[in-house]
Amino acid sequence: MSRTTAPAPVDREDDGATAEGLSHGLKQRHLSMIALGGVIGAGLFVGSGAGIAAAGPPSSSPTPSPASS
Repeated sequence: MSRTTAPAPVDREDDGATAEGLSHGLKQRHLSMIALGGVIGAGLFVGSGAGIAAAGPPSSSPTPSPASS
């Protein structure tokens, strides 16, 4: 896995603001959270396949549930 490197820090407060406005960029922690979210999302997507396969196709004419009588 490759690591990203940030540019050398400049002598200013690290609040994300510059003289022209807000700066944009992703820090290592942001990339890590995006990657973690992608892995979790992909796992949920793949894992839901077993439940969908077991349930089968949706019914074309819905029947009322017993609780709604």
